[in-house]
Amino acid sequence: MIELDKITKIFGINTVNENILLSDFSFKAEKGDFVSIVGSNGSGKTTLLNLIGGSLTPEKGKIYLDGEDITGKPEYLRSRRISRVYQNPALGTVPDMTIFENLMLAENKNKPALLTFAKDKKKTDFYRELLSGLGLSLEDKLDIKTGLLSGGQRQALALVMSTMTKTDLLLLDEHTAALDPKTAEIIMRLTDKVVKEKNITVLMVTHNLRFAVEYGNRTVMMHKGQIVIDKGGNDKENLKVSDLLGTFNEISVECGN
Repeated sequence: MIELDKITKIFGINTVNENILLSDFSFKAEKGDFVSIVGSNGSGKTTLLNLIGGSLTPEKGKIYLDGEDITGKPEYLRSRRISRVYQNPALGTVPDMTIFENLMLAENKNKPALLTFAKDKKKTDFYRELLSGLGLSLEDKLDIKTGLLSGGQRQALALVMSTMTKTDLLLLDEHTAALDPKTAEIIMRLTDKVVKEKNITVLMVTHNLRFAVEYGNRTVMMHKGQIVIDKGGNDKENLKVSDLLGTFNEISVECGN
């Protein structure tokens, strides 16, 4: 479904700070996979998502989506098939627009028709029903600007918006990291619910080892641009937080920490 074939990504080329983060790196996820990706800072997790999303371009290698070579495609074209929820709740919604207007934007993604924010009962009822399942009372706040919402409410809204239209791949870039523990749990349960209902292929970068173990059908750990753990199927079912933590500790010792 999504494949990175022998990717090389270098930062600061021909400078004293040159850093080859990924070298001959390959990765593949099948349709319907929910892959949780963990790793230390600088391991290449977010770089992986940026390469797939199109905000970064590899120096070498190819990126394929459903067999199509998208390596040279710009970010705005990839966004027609790839959705993303960011760590910062402010990035997934337009703060000066209401919840209703944000949902209208998301619903009209990839549509050539002129956008109008005129409200009607049918659309209002649809949005209310869409939001009521979140359990955050957003269905009663359609006319409130999203900039006035809490971080958790904005992430929940961003998650809904990212999956309102058909998407082939959902990228979750530490989308619970900026939230308090209770709200993070709520967002993860909502994520799991939405992903299962819509049968979306997901790559989720997270620092939360428990989330990486409890959610998804595959867990990957990265270190220095390489995959050091890749567990799926029964191996994933039997994976424990202590297993990931043990590898983290081994890596830390090797790095002299």
